[in-house]
Amino acid sequence: MPKRSTADRNRRRGIEARAIALLERYDCPMPYHAVCTHFLGAMSATAPVQPMRVLATIWDGKLPAFPSIDAVNALLEALINGLWNELTVHQDDTQPYRLMPMPARATRKSLASLVETRAEEIHGFLTGLFGDQENLEVPGPMADSLDNLMALGEMFSGMQTLLEDPEKPASSKDLDGLKAQIAELTAVVEQEIHHVVMGARVLREQEGAMGEKTEITAH
Repeated sequence: MPKRSTADRNRRRGIEARAIALLERYDCPMPYHAVCTHFLGAMSATAPVQPMRVLATIWDGKLPAFPSIDAVNALLEALINGLWNELTVHQDDTQPYRLMPMPARATRKSLASLVETRAEEIHGFLTGLFGDQENLEVPGPMADSLDNLMALGEMFSGMQTLLEDPEKPASSKDLDGLKAQIAELTAVVEQEIHHVVMGARVLREQEGAMGEKTEITAH
């Protein structure tokens, strides 16, 4: 992946800051990192999607009340013209999506927060991809990646339960080891998400030419 310029990094930070500010202003129940993967999953759906309908889903299906038309335009500018459009770059094979960065220190609290974030990122991607469908028919390799993502989401949730249990002791060495394991699993999640995004792009471009498909049920 080519290294980003300082100007590009600053532009991306601006998009992120504006999106987060508006999500917080309108009490969005979905955290920013999950909104990102939800959008990525939605735009990777095999059926056509409408960004405005996807936008409503992050508020549980109904957009919040806005004080003015300017407020509506500000939200659309930040979340659709900004964040949504920025995420479309990850449909390029050379631009895989990267999950939220790892914490600098491996504390019980920081790792519990991290695995919660990972579970939410995976859930966001899958709910965006499935939309209102209970099942998806996709080629075998893509189905395998979806199965792996579902299993990884459950694994991260299990880690969170253990880390939040005060009766489960963990030494500094244990936490460092867990951090390394989470880093390895994070790389797998990113790889599987990329496989799904690329597989969905091929399906849209060459629908009907992919051979046998496997039905996947949303969890």
